[in-house]
Amino acid sequence: MEPLQVALSAELREFVESRAVLDEWTTSAEFVRHLIECSRRRWIQDISNMAQESIDSGPMTEWTKSDAEEIRRRVRYLMAGKV
Repeated sequence: MEPLQVALSAELREFVESRAVLDEWTTSAEFVRHLIECSRRRWIQDISNMAQESIDSGPMTEWTKSDAEEIRRRVRYLMAGKV
């Protein structure tokens, strides 16, 4: 494994260290790796679910201008929350 340095606020550092002890992790790093792996598995599951929803939605149809506009609207909405 390669090391990765992450800056944490005092509050987050305290949370990580206390949870590592409470959950009986050997180190705080193990706890953080566990959190990242859980997030990765959740992301993979989300992608899998979206793919299945696409398959289950029925036969493909030709894109329309309205479809493209709806996607642009959704992307702008999602990006507005992240900026």
